[in-house]
Amino acid sequence: MSTTPRCAARVSTPGTRVSSHQCTRKAVEGDYCKIHHPDQVKTRYEASRARFMDDVKKSPLGQLLALQTANEETLSALRAELVSTKNTLSNTLNPPNTEWRLRGVAQGLQFAIDLLTSTDTP
Repeated sequence: MSTTPRCAARVSTPGTRVSSHQCTRKAVEGDYCKIHHPDQVKTRYEASRARFMDDVKKSPLGQLLALQTANEETLSALRAELVSTKNTLSNTLNPPNTEWRLRGVAQGLQFAIDLLTSTDTP
């Protein structure tokens, strides 16, 4: 029997999904081999996750998410502009004409916002 300690990680038995056994490699970094050491596992996971996120960004779904984010930013800017325009117009227009002018501006800006947020595609 060997006196070198074995890796403490549990690995699945080849050909089965329910059975596992102790890794057969010798422990070189603490209780783990180089493959199962937590730092190495974390490094491999982060690299894999970065590759996956790059693939997602290049996919149609990633492009759609980027467009959705851009539309949300545009929408919030338009809403802020709408509030600003309403405040400016209410302060500068004559009182009798203010209401109908504000309604026209608000309806136009609301139409633009609705058009940007519409889920229907032409």
